[in-house]
Amino acid sequence: DLRFRSNNITGAIPTEIGQLSSLRWLYFGDNQLHGTIPTEIGLLDMKRLTLDNNKLTHTIPTEFAAFHELAQLKVQHNQLTGTIPKLRENMRSFSSLELSEENDGNNFTFNLEDAVASATTSLSIVTCVDCALYGSLPDK
Repeated sequence: DLRFRSNNITGAIPTEIGQLSSLRWLYFGDNQLHGTIPTEIGLLDMKRLTLDNNKLTHTIPTEFAAFHELAQLKVQHNQLTGTIPKLRENMRSFSSLELSEENDGNNFTFNLEDAVASATTSLSIVTCVDCALYGSLPDK
C-alpha cells in the first residue's frame, strides 16, 4: 500500500509507479498532484485507487479497464475529461466509482452500459454529477 493522503505532495505521479508489481492500494487524494494519470498504473492489479482532490488532467487511462480486483476508484475534484473505460466483467468486488461531484472540474462522457453493465452487482456507489450521460441503465 502507498498511503499519502493530505500531504500537500506536488508534481506529477511518476510513471515508475507501474514497476511496483505488488502495489494494490494507492491513496494520493487531497494533494497537489498535476499532469496525467500514468498509464503504467493500469499494469498493476489495483484494489483501491484514490486520486481525488488533486489537479490531474486529461483522461482516465484505457488501461484501467484491465483491472481484475478493483473495488474502488475515486478521481473526483480534478480536471479530468473524456470517457470512462469499460470495466471488466469479472470485477466481483467493485463497489465504488466516484468520478465527479458538482462543480469539481471533471468533465466526463459516461456510457452507463459500457462503464457499469458488465461490473458486478456489488457496485453500490456511482457518483458522476454534471457528466454527459448516455446509454441505458443495466438490467442487472
